[in-house]
Amino acid sequence: MPGDTLLGMSLAHGGHLTHGHPLSISGKLYRVVSYGVTRDTERLDYDELQRVAEAEKPKPSYFSGIAIPRRPSSATPERTSGGIFWS
Repeated sequence: MPGDTLLGMSLAHGGHLTHGHPLSISGKLYRVVSYGVTRDTERLDYDELQRVAEAEKPKPSYFSGIAIPRRPSSATPERTSGGIFWS
């Protein structure tokens, strides 16, 4: 529903425009929170992703491996919030 919270990867960290960028329709309709990669390893911080998902209670969430050069473990999204989906 418009106004719901959407969780997506930050564009600056490899996310997609359609996952909440302010100029896209998703960014205009939803309150967007984002996650990214750690500065030192440039890998996803799954603990931070879990913390943000639990704190913000997004619906929907997009967890995309398209822009990530290292394919995450298929078990990782299951370890995080049940509402995080591969796209």
